[in-house]
Amino acid sequence: MRDKNSPEDQVAKNEVNREIGEFNQKHAGTMEEIVRSTLSGAILESTSAASPDGL
Repeated sequence: MRDKNSPEDQVAKNEVNREIGEFNQKHAGTMEEIVRSTLSGAILESTSAASPDGL
C-alpha cells in the first residue's frame, strides 16, 4: 500500500492545483459573459416576438 501523502504525490497535487488555478484565472468571467450574452439574446428574441410588426 502506497502512502498517498508522499512528497512525490504532494508535488504532483500542487502542480495540478497550480494548473487549475491558472486555467481559472485565464478563463475568469468566461461563463459570466456567456450567460450575459445568452440572456440578452433571449430578451431581444422575446421582445421581437411580442411586437406586432415583428421588428
